Amino acid sequence: MRQAQTGSLRSTPKQLKLTGSDKTDAVFKNMGNNHNVPLSWSASATVASGTTEVVLASGIKFYDMDLASYATVTAMPTSNPGGNFWVDKDESTNILKLVVSSAVSNDVDFDLRFSLGSGIDLNTFTTRGTGAPAQSYP
Repeated sequence: MRQAQTGSLRSTPKQLKLTGSDKTDAVFKNMGNNHNVPLSWSASATVASGTTEVVLASGIKFYDMDLASYATVTAMPTSNPGGNFWVDKDESTNILKLVVSSAVSNDVDFDLRFSLGSGIDLNTFTTRGTGAPAQSYP
């Protein structure tokens, strides 16, 4: 019996089918039975003048997984937000907000990148010396 991983889990890594969208900046993961969920996508948001926050997502679920619990969100301002900013994940209400520490005097646009799943440590990846990633299973 061939096995890719040993130890207490003794599991074989799952092969995934990924699909890109022609119409949006999204990559989808096929969950089987022609059910696809977005794996990674980009968006934008604007914190309006005089405010400190904007809702990015509210009540979104993929396969009964709340987006606020399951997503990694990266935000990059396209102009100076005037203070600190962060993504607030309210897991009890399943709401994601982009928050700026003080009210902005002008609209501030943000470029966003959403990814499903928890973040990974890139230092744990290995390469073959050619820059091509070697198979490295967690």
